[in-house]
Amino acid sequence: MVKEKFLIHETYYPRILGYLFGFATLFLWSLDNGIDLGLYVLLGVFLIYPHLAYWVCRRVNTNRSVLYASYVDFLIAGIACSWISFSLFPSFAFVINLILSQIVTHGTRFLGYTFLIWLSGTAITVSLRGLTFAPESGLYVSLLSGIAILIYVWLVSAMTYRLGMSLRKAKAEIKESAKHLELLALKLSKYLSPQVYDSIFSGEKEAKIETYVKRLTVFFSDIVGFTETTEVMDKHKLAYWLNGYLNEMYDITLEFNGTLDKFIGDAVMVFHGDPHSIGEKEDAIASVRMALAMQAKAKELGIEVRMGINSGDCVVGNFGSNDRMEYTIVGSTVNLAARLESSSDAGKILISKQTYELVKDVIRCESRGALRLKGIEQEIATYWALEYIGG
Repeated sequence: MVKEKFLIHETYYPRILGYLFGFATLFLWSLDNGIDLGLYVLLGVFLIYPHLAYWVCRRVNTNRSVLYASYVDFLIAGIACSWISFSLFPSFAFVINLILSQIVTHGTRFLGYTFLIWLSGTAITVSLRGLTFAPESGLYVSLLSGIAILIYVWLVSAMTYRLGMSLRKAKAEIKESAKHLELLALKLSKYLSPQVYDSIFSGEKEAKIETYVKRLTVFFSDIVGFTETTEVMDKHKLAYWLNGYLNEMYDITLEFNGTLDKFIGDAVMVFHGDPHSIGEKEDAIASVRMALAMQAKAKELGIEVRMGINSGDCVVGNFGSNDRMEYTIVGSTVNLAARLESSSDAGKILISKQTYELVKDVIRCESRGALRLKGIEQEIATYWALEYIGG
């Protein structure tokens, strides 16, 4: 829309000047060759059409309206050239000025059409007056035509420069907007796991309410004695200490391609298998290896953490309202993983039988036995995940 307004405005004054020179050329030619009713009409067209074209283009306000107005320019030029018997200098001035204007506003792709339209204009005059050919022109007509070409070239050059400046300004504004959006996206990425962020911004997933069932491995952890720690530690030191711990846990999550669901105070919830899965077994192995690495890092920090892992079908997707949603997982598999974590011991990883069956070839495990967990009807066979043995 901005480009169309620019072209409509920028072509208005060059068109007026061009038609004034055309009017003067036709008038001087008539002094040597006589004038008739048809030439009076043509002179009137040269005075009225530039303003009519500007008014129509502003009303329609499209790039096509500017193009069609230039087509009419070529039609009128064809009529004028034929009317003055193709007098060399003024005809050349008419055509070259219009071609320059056409190239600046619409490039070269429509020049073939404009030439045919110019020929159509000459054909109209020939059909009315017959074909005459007198290339010589008087001194004043030739001089005026030369001046018209020079001035019009200067105007077109100025218009090209202004168009270039406008495009450079628009490019700078687009670049600034892109930079702002990039910065905004970077800030937004801090609130999403990289996998979710990438899937949304790549168009793989849409930001709408939708869910599906998928087999995942779910991990929970929390710090042992965290409530007591909050009672004795200075609030600022507590925030620094907790953020330092969570930052280490997040780095390990990324290392093993886990999807961070959320931080809940000191608790961490991660799952493997969505948005991208490397296979049910490989997802489970990655989850347990991540937990082992987290335990090792927690011990370095002097923090005791308990962890629980379970594998199975989960409902995953966007939950919430149309205006505020959260990408997360729900289901009995998630609930059992949370119960395993709360039943684990400090510094240990408690996994379900479902996870054990997936990782037992590469993770050394030890049976803890069947447990009766809160909210779970049947007893659950559980195992301690001890170390990665490869395979």
